[in-house]
Amino acid sequence: MPVDPASEELEKVTHFDLGTGRVISSITPIKGDDWRGTLRSGGAIMGMDVDGKEFFQFWRMWEDSESETVIPHIDGELDNKPSTIRIERLTHDNSIKFSSLLLSQTEDFFLFSSTEDGPAEIHTYMTRLTDSKTGISPSSTAAFSLPRTRITAKASSGRAHWAASSVSLDNKYVLLTDIKGASYRPLYVLDISDPATLPAQPERLLLPGATEREEETNNSWISFSRDAATPHLVYIITDAYGDFRSSLILDLDSRTVLRHITASEPSLNAIRAIPWDVKGHVVLEDMLYMVANIDGWDAHYVMPLSGTRKHEVIEIKFDGDGADSASFSPTFNRKNGRPYEICYRLASYRSSGGLAYADLEPALERVQTDNEGKSFIVVTLKSYKQAQPIAPAFKTVAPKVIKFKSFDGLEVPFVYYHPCEGKKRVPVNIEIHGGPTVQATSLRKSRIHGYLINELECAVLYPNVRGSIGYGKKYMMADDVYLREDSVKDIGALIDYIGEHMKDELDASKIFVSGGSYGGYMTFACLTHYSNKLACGLATCGIADWVAFLSNTAAHRQDNRRREYGDETDPDVRAFLQRISPASNADKITSPLWISHGENDSRVPFEQAYFMYDSCVKRGVHAELIAGVNEGHGFKQKSVLEYVSGSKILFLERFFAKAATA
Repeated sequence: MPVDPASEELEKVTHFDLGTGRVISSITPIKGDDWRGTLRSGGAIMGMDVDGKEFFQFWRMWEDSESETVIPHIDGELDNKPSTIRIERLTHDNSIKFSSLLLSQTEDFFLFSSTEDGPAEIHTYMTRLTDSKTGISPSSTAAFSLPRTRITAKASSGRAHWAASSVSLDNKYVLLTDIKGASYRPLYVLDISDPATLPAQPERLLLPGATEREEETNNSWISFSRDAATPHLVYIITDAYGDFRSSLILDLDSRTVLRHITASEPSLNAIRAIPWDVKGHVVLEDMLYMVANIDGWDAHYVMPLSGTRKHEVIEIKFDGDGADSASFSPTFNRKNGRPYEICYRLASYRSSGGLAYADLEPALERVQTDNEGKSFIVVTLKSYKQAQPIAPAFKTVAPKVIKFKSFDGLEVPFVYYHPCEGKKRVPVNIEIHGGPTVQATSLRKSRIHGYLINELECAVLYPNVRGSIGYGKKYMMADDVYLREDSVKDIGALIDYIGEHMKDELDASKIFVSGGSYGGYMTFACLTHYSNKLACGLATCGIADWVAFLSNTAAHRQDNRRREYGDETDPDVRAFLQRISPASNADKITSPLWISHGENDSRVPFEQAYFMYDSCVKRGVHAELIAGVNEGHGFKQKSVLEYVSGSKILFLERFFAKAATA
């Protein structure tokens, strides 16, 4: 689709048929490669999984018109007609996961992560795009295997989970993180100036003056400067200086923090304190673009890196098409030399999404100041003609955020939708998100949300129980290991809150609970604790047995999940996990239960779903189970999604709608 939002041009580029279940996870545009003995300019590298197991493989996309030499048909090349885009496979083992592709700023090589040196560890590899010296002839038709060099060494203890974050403009350094868990992501630097003599291990980088415990610090969105004059300046989002994640500038050469950009602690003298998480930022040649999470809604900021407003943090306020959206996911037109041109993916409670265009450059010439003396600009959004948000044919209602006190006094928020603006007492769905380090916002709605609001006249509540992100890391860690069931108690407290404080608009005697992944666990757990208060439950890909889950989830995930849920190899932790597992308490479930699960789920094994189904059926409790063929952790095929939604509706009409109208 062209940059011009008024254009009516739209071209589909993938037409191949690999059967059901495939998922394209990423498309990374590149300048080109010479792997096949000739320069193939342009195109991209695509990450794709073919069966739901999430063991993604890499594929090369290119066009003959951009190549020096037309390459003959390659063994295993996908049939992508009628598109002129050709696609060949670069990796060939579906038992190995390839992910986290990072292109160097010079675009002559890239880094990626893979499990090929052992299923329990993830290492980082380097592949040259040009000057690759593969020795392959342009006339060769043989399948090609991506050449790579591992740049991270095996861990001396524990398991490594390396991911490359950024390469310096002079190709001297790469910054990496070892992803231990949601709350712990240490930062490392590796000198790659001579790939033939790499250091034995990356060097650990500790942020100077950090006030938080190192083992509870998450470093993310790590990016080198794109300015050739300052190639070793690093922009980092970290919670090393407080409860919330903030942006800062680090000088790698001197190992000093030059400026705190958004930290809320007064002693750090940030450029503009933001007392919420900065959820992401993008470093461009002449600006830093940041997105903060303000109680579940996106707030956007730009910080010029040169000129009269250098290092001034300016809020972006939107008007025009889609300005009421809750999320604006930006993509920058930097490859065409116009980084201030941005394509936003918009999403709100009104629609599932659309694309809009904006140009920051003229707006930055008209910076305004609010009543508190803070800078802002107003940016007009223009919808792309071929990707306008499609308003649903049915009624939509705006959400609001309500907070309640849980059993221990902790304040817990939930996103609240009422079909009649609170003017009528209606039944309730409590939909619990997965993760658990995720956040329910106005964007996260179940696929049957509209049906619940319009057909069942049912209120929908999306709670952010303890363990959710967006409220500081203490809140995020408040459900770890032995505190696991405190998040379940949050739902119990919410049920009580509905009955005590919302009884004029919600019927506490008519509630069902639902969720997927960790939300599926929460559904199972709530039914074991509160079946007498719940009409029924719907669980997708839910964890039922903590010990079996941790022992059998994909090997490269185990250590990460153990940090969150507990190490089942420790006898005391194992006993605790067995005691709280829904599978150990399934005999307490008396409410009807609907379950769905992908047969190829590599995160939560399918057997967990069958156990819960079988346990209920044997005791005479109504249960239904849908097994998704060629599906993994969550469903991707349109036909499966539609079938599953229809099944949910039939189940609810039988076990909830009748009770709700009784």
